Amino acid sequence: MQNLEFNTGMIELAIQGDPDRILRFNPSDGNVAGGFLGLIDKTNEKLKELSVAEDALQEKRAEMNDLEFAKQKNQMDVGADAFFRAELDAIFGTGTAEMVFDRVCVTAATENGSIVFMNFVNALLPFFTETIQARNKKIQQIIQDHKPPKR
Repeated sequence: MQNLEFNTGMIELAIQGDPDRILRFNPSDGNVAGGFLGLIDKTNEKLKELSVAEDALQEKRAEMNDLEFAKQKNQMDVGADAFFRAELDAIFGTGTAEMVFDRVCVTAATENGSIVFMNFVNALLPFFTETIQARNKKIQQIIQDHKPPKR
C-alpha cells in the first residue's frame, strides 16, 4: 500500500509540556475556529449563569449548614465542568477534555484568580487569532494580485 501525504495545516500543542498529551488541530479550519470562537461566547454566558446561581445560593446560605452549602456549590461546579468538557469535545473530538484536563474540575480556581477552563481558553486563543490574521492577509494579497487593472 502507498501513502498519500499532504499538508493539512495541523499544529500540535503539548499540554503542560507533556509529550503524551498532544492537542492537534488546524487553527484556520473554519469548523474548528468557528467552534472555538463560539465557545468563548458560550463560556462567558455560562460563567454569568453560574455567578447568578452562586449569588442565589449565597442568599440562602443562612438557611443551610456548611455541609449542605458545600454540596450545592460543588453540584454547580460539577455541572459547569460537564458543560465545558462537552463543548470542548464537540469542537476538538471526543476525549479531548479528558486528555487536556485529566480529572481536574475545569471550574477550579487558580492562582491568577481565574478558573482552569478560562486559563486554557486564554492560552489557546492566540493560536487562532494569529492564524486568522495571517490567513486574512494572504486572502487580501490574493485578491489584490488578481484585481483587474483600473481603467
